[in-house]
Amino acid sequence: MSLRNIGSGLAVLASLIASACSGPDLPPPEPVAKVVNLDQGWTDAERQEYHYTSQGTMMLPEAWLTSIKQGFFGSKKLTDTDTLAGLRFLTDGIKTDSWNKDSLPIGWTVDSWASPSDPAQTKVSKAGFNCAACHTGQI
Repeated sequence: MSLRNIGSGLAVLASLIASACSGPDLPPPEPVAKVVNLDQGWTDAERQEYHYTSQGTMMLPEAWLTSIKQGFFGSKKLTDTDTLAGLRFLTDGIKTDSWNKDSLPIGWTVDSWASPSDPAQTKVSKAGFNCAACHTGQI
């Protein structure tokens, strides 16, 4: 194989990667004029607890989540409210409190967990989803 063929192949590969990285635009957020919670007999505190209690699906360190950029969707952080709304996570009416210190969308949770292989290790804050991420909706 000649250097010319290798160079051409690398140029095509670079072109494909560049076009893939420009990626699609996110759909625009759909602002909500009024947040309505159905009467389920819950207090506001109980609703917050349901929306933000960790249920074991910790997927990545919280520090990573708050540092990750949108990637090919743009240069903002992934946790940017408009980005998350564009991905159709529920971001309207978010309360920042002891349950949701990072103002994450409904169903995103943060909890501290030690490594299963070394329980004595320092706990690390990890982010994940709970049932409310899918079982709370916007109509």
